[in-house]
Amino acid sequence: MNVNTPAETPDAKRARLLAAARQREEARAAKRAEAEVRRLELVEQFEAELGPEGEKFAVHDATGIGEGFFVVKLGEPILFQRYLDSKMTPADRCDFVSQCIAYPEKDMYLAARGRRQGIDIELVNLLGALNGVKLKNDEGK
Repeated sequence: MNVNTPAETPDAKRARLLAAARQREEARAAKRAEAEVRRLELVEQFEAELGPEGEKFAVHDATGIGEGFFVVKLGEPILFQRYLDSKMTPADRCDFVSQCIAYPEKDMYLAARGRRQGIDIELVNLLGALNGVKLKNDEGK
């Protein structure tokens, strides 16, 4: 702060910070609304192509970490069994998910996976649920 500039009063500072916070929240709300629309579009598209969501495919929302949406589809039973029989290494997860990824393109999934390997864990969990595994957070519902 320049010594010749009068100091900002606490009330003025509070008002400025609250206005900036409101602008950030409005921008986040707009992004959430856009993401909700995109998710609904994906559900509509893949229900027409594959069948019911939660039974034939699942959508993972990674927009909060800047990676967009991922759609995995129920694969052949042998794929899930092969994964269960594996050591479940990151390479095993990638191989399993790669064969079941429906959206985005496989190379885009691989690029996102390179940035955030936790995406694989989320997608494997969704594929497990599609294959009949009951997840802990689903209990009691």
